[in-house]
Amino acid sequence: MIPSPTSSEAPLFPQCLNWLLENQVVDGSWGLPNPHHLFNKDSLLSTLACVLALKQWGVGDHQINREVGEVIQKDGKNT
Repeated sequence: MIPSPTSSEAPLFPQCLNWLLENQVVDGSWGLPNPHHLFNKDSLLSTLACVLALKQWGVGDHQINREVGEVIQKDGKNT
């Protein structure tokens, strides 16, 4: 996310961060709800981008921790 020209400590579009915080899917990702298995890579890439954006601005710890827990559970089911 792009920093504000008036402050490098704030995003240029804070409403984008708010959208990320408010639109996490029930499964913990930021992909499509109930996606077909062929969209797993798309969902993973979208989720990684969202996690990076949230980490960059130091917000969304609850959402990030929720996603990490979901990934661990999914990985355990696939082994």
